[in-house]
Amino acid sequence: MEYRGDGECNCGETCTSCQTDCGSCDAAPPTAEIIEPITPASGYYKGGSYGMKFRFSDSGGSGLSLCEYKIESYGNVTRSWTQISGCTGNGPIEFSPEQMTVNNGTNLCRNEGTNRCTIYLHARDGAGKETWVQKSYSIDWTPPTTEIK
Repeated sequence: MEYRGDGECNCGETCTSCQTDCGSCDAAPPTAEIIEPITPASGYYKGGSYGMKFRFSDSGGSGLSLCEYKIESYGNVTRSWTQISGCTGNGPIEFSPEQMTVNNGTNLCRNEGTNRCTIYLHARDGAGKETWVQKSYSIDWTPPTTEIK
């Protein structure tokens, strides 16, 4: 016997049969993606500044409850986990936090080499489902040279 409307999900009620007591049937985790920066063909160079853009969404129906990012340069945290305000609803929510600055010894991406700068994203929806994303970028302090003969 089901007790619909008593505020408890019990006695055979499910998210399908009684959303008021059991909540929505959110089976899909949220999505998080890094849509910028796009690595130039020749890599990021010392002194360069590149825009970042992240996109978060939730197709499961419970809506986003947390969106955050972190940046590391060769394993050292240069931007600790930072929550993105206004991360609610199903989205998509696009967020451009700051410039990703490439520089020797300072700023966000400070170490030269392959995959030395890593951006992490974390999203959680209202049903408690989570998504973690990371992407690494290579840093090259020597710009390419060209020669006309």
